[in-house]
Amino acid sequence: MIVIYFFSTKSQQFFAYVWAIFPVIAFFLVSFYTLDFLFSPSYLIMVPVFTIMFKINYKKDYSFVALLKMSIRQFVISFLAFIASSSFSWSIILNSSVTFLIVYLFYSSATPMRYHSYLMMFTFCQLIQVKGNTFLMQSQVVAFLIGLFLLALTLNAWWQTGLSQLTSLKSRGHVRFFKSIQLNMKQQKLAVVNFWHDLQQTFFGITSFKQFLESPDERVQRFRLAIRMSFTITLSFILMWSVGGIKIIWIPMNVFLLLHPVKAEMNTRIKTRFWGTLLGCFLSLFVVNWLQLPLTHLVVSSLIGIFVYSLKPGTVLQVTMATIFGLCLATISLRGMYAAELRVSFVLLAIFVVCLIDLGLFVYQRILRF
Repeated sequence: MIVIYFFSTKSQQFFAYVWAIFPVIAFFLVSFYTLDFLFSPSYLIMVPVFTIMFKINYKKDYSFVALLKMSIRQFVISFLAFIASSSFSWSIILNSSVTFLIVYLFYSSATPMRYHSYLMMFTFCQLIQVKGNTFLMQSQVVAFLIGLFLLALTLNAWWQTGLSQLTSLKSRGHVRFFKSIQLNMKQQKLAVVNFWHDLQQTFFGITSFKQFLESPDERVQRFRLAIRMSFTITLSFILMWSVGGIKIIWIPMNVFLLLHPVKAEMNTRIKTRFWGTLLGCFLSLFVVNWLQLPLTHLVVSSLIGIFVYSLKPGTVLQVTMATIFGLCLATISLRGMYAAELRVSFVLLAIFVVCLIDLGLFVYQRILRF
């Protein structure tokens, strides 16, 4: 009986988690297949960018103006990324400056990963390997994915509203019981808000409350983090332009995935990405041998991609699935063993780049966040 109860509880938790993450899975599958059907498989590198964006934001309540600002920022960043991918000199100039501005403007101790989706857009847009790619073609892809992103957020909001209304109908009998308590809590909340508003107006009439709370140490921390990010990503793109090759884009991609504001988290990412890449390359050799047609590569990649965005980010299992996902797409044009060797080599090179910048140029105490 204990064993049955244990497995029933775990199965309920599993299905509850799948149900909670289902909008992300649906968005990934729709964007993956529509992008491949309408444009080109080479643009599939943009799917992770918008899937991560949707995963971060689909539970939040944004206004129309906030979503419009987010979309405009992403479109402008994609334009700057296209310019950076046009020549080696523009790559150095924009990767060093735009990366710094993105991290410095959007990073804070309260929301340390707010910059992530913008920097991911800027990095991944430079890695698009489409012959004769123009900004018109790239802008069509970005505009399509932004529209799909906004549509998915709207549909998810309607769905969540319907579920909340259904839940409220089921619990209508309890509403009257708690109504007086809620009214009392609302009055107390208004009193507290009025008190803090008066206090803020008294002490911070000239300087804004945000600037007062932001200590000089936080500004220095944000500046150092932005410098470190821009140095690291710029060096990875210098290596990409210097070496050349089809899959050399894996160097900046892995460097971006290794970077994190928190030092301990970045060390964990280095370990998990190394072991997850080795395990993923080993398992992918068995998977790729059964794939003959390009369509089978895409289908298997999409199925594995479900696990990539369902599992906890940064774990060995998630990195393993991400490696198999990438290799299933890469082996459309490369041999399985050769693609696996390149993947491992570029991950090791990315780890070397991150450690070189991190330990060689930015020596810091362990108590710091970065």
